Amino acid sequence: MVQVKCMKHLTLLKCCFVSLIVLIVVFNFPVARSILIRFRKWNINLQRPRGIVNVLPYLDNEIPGNESSIKKDTVKNRTILTGWKGASQIYTNTSTVASEHLECTGDVTLASVDLRIIVLTQKRTKSLKVCLKHINNAEYHGQKVVLDIWIDREKNTEALNEEHIEMVKNFTFKSHIIKCVHIQDKHVGIYGQWIDTWKLGPNNKEIGVILEDDIDVSPHFYTWLKHVHLKYQNREDVSGVGLSTIYPNPIADKKSCLYRMKATGQSPNKCNTIQVPPKNNSVYMYRIPTTWGFSPKISSWRKFQKWYHDIRRSNKTFRPIIDAKIIHNTWYNKVKDMWSMWHIFHCHTNKLYCIFPNIANNGKFANHRQEKGLHYFVEKKVISHSPSLVREWDDRYLDLPDKLVHVGYDGSFSTES
Repeated sequence: MVQVKCMKHLTLLKCCFVSLIVLIVVFNFPVARSILIRFRKWNINLQRPRGIVNVLPYLDNEIPGNESSIKKDTVKNRTILTGWKGASQIYTNTSTVASEHLECTGDVTLASVDLRIIVLTQKRTKSLKVCLKHINNAEYHGQKVVLDIWIDREKNTEALNEEHIEMVKNFTFKSHIIKCVHIQDKHVGIYGQWIDTWKLGPNNKEIGVILEDDIDVSPHFYTWLKHVHLKYQNREDVSGVGLSTIYPNPIADKKSCLYRMKATGQSPNKCNTIQVPPKNNSVYMYRIPTTWGFSPKISSWRKFQKWYHDIRRSNKTFRPIIDAKIIHNTWYNKVKDMWSMWHIFHCHTNKLYCIFPNIANNGKFANHRQEKGLHYFVEKKVISHSPSLVREWDDRYLDLPDKLVHVGYDGSFSTES
C-alpha cells in the first residue's frame, strides 16, 4: 500500500516537472536542458534500490551493451560485475559479514586470513592513494592479506564521491592482497567507521590493523606487528599494538609531569615526549591507545565493541570522562566527535595498555600525515613521503623483552618486576 502511494506521488511529481519545463522551454531553452539533466540524475537516484553496490562505473549511465560481464545478485538484489567476486567466501566460518555493500577482487577462497587491513575513508582521494601505495609496497612474507576499504557517505546528503570510488576501484594491488570495497548504507561517521568495521566472530585468529586514509605504513610494519602479537598475545593487560609512537601528541597529564620535573630538578622538555630509553626496551606500554595505525588485540576489541554498544543503548547521557587529569578529557568536552575517548575510558577502567615501538629518533612503523578532515581543519599539502618511517630492517626490533616498561599518564615509567 505504501509503495503504491509512493508511486502515485512520484508520477504526480514528474507531471509537475514536465509542466514546468514546458513553460521554461518557451523562454529559455538552455535552462530547460539543464533542468532535464538534473532531473534525470535525481530520478535515477530516487529509484535506485538500497543495497546496490555503488562501486560500479555505469550506475549513473546506461548499462553497457555487452551484458556477458554482468549478473544479478538475487540475494542482495544488486547488479555486480562478474570480475568482482563476492566476498562472503573470504571470511572464514569464525568471522561474520555485516556489509551489504561488499565486493572483492582476487582469488577468493575459504582459506584463513593472516592479516586484515581496514582502511577508513570518505573523500580524501589523493591522501588515500598515498596510503594505499604504502600498503601495497609492504612486505607480507607470502601470507594472505585482506584489505577492507570502508567508504563513508556525506553527513547531510549521504552522497558519495565518484572520483574517490573510481580511484579505489581501479587501484591494482599485488596478487597476495585481496581488495574488498565496502560502501556504507548511510553516513556512519567516525564512530561507525572505527568501532564497527572489524567484524569479529567468536574464534577469530587473524591480525587486524585499522588505518585512517592519511596513515602511511612502513614496508616492515607487518614483520614487526606479527611478532609483537605472537609475543604478547596471552597478556591480559593489552588493548592492542600501535604502529606509531605517541609523538607529536603531548603526554596525557603534562601538568603532573612538569611538577615532577620541577621537584626533581629536571628539564621540563622531558614532558614533551615519552622518555623511555631505547636500550633493552624495544617496546613500551602506554595507557593511552593510539589511533595512528592501531592493531587491536582481538579479545580486548571484542569486549570494547560490546561495552560501547551496551552503554549507548542503556545510558543515553553517559559521558566517557575518566577520573584522571588527562588532556583528553578537555578535548572530548570541546569536540564530541571523539570516538577514541570511549576506547580510552574502556582501557582505563580495565587497566589496559597499548604496546608501542621504542625506536631511536622517533622511528615508527606508521606515520600520520594529519590531512585536513574530521580531525584537522587546516589545509595541508599531501605528503608523499614519511621520513620517520622504518625503511631499513634491523633484527634488534624483534628483541622483545618478557618484562615491559609501563608508562603512566604523566610520562613516568616503571619496569615490571
